[in-house]
Amino acid sequence: MAVAIMTAIGFLAKRHNLPRETRADGKEVIASIKAAFLPLLTPIIIIGGILSGFFTPTEAAVIASLYALFLGFLYKDISLKDLPGSSGSPSSRPSACCLLFLPPAFSAGSRFIRRSRIRSFSP
Repeated sequence: MAVAIMTAIGFLAKRHNLPRETRADGKEVIASIKAAFLPLLTPIIIIGGILSGFFTPTEAAVIASLYALFLGFLYKDISLKDLPGSSGSPSSRPSACCLLFLPPAFSAGSRFIRRSRIRSFSP
């Protein structure tokens, strides 16, 4: 699909005589790879963690959001002053505090069930 879109854009750009950008030299390519490396690790962390069995898709979403928050601090897009205002309405704060305890509880519960070899009750 991406190749088809690139081909269509190429034909339209040629038809309408759109200006071309100069090709990036080696230094620009290396600089852009360095700048994009950490954000591009996000899907690798998510898919790798799920496929390796290290965490579930729900836990992968939490890991991805925490990693995005870490990158926000690293690139100085987010500061500690921005965090309290980003939590939404005041009524969502107690719910968010309670939700912080759910993933570790589910994880510990699932490990307990696996270790105790409790069978499924489905028919």
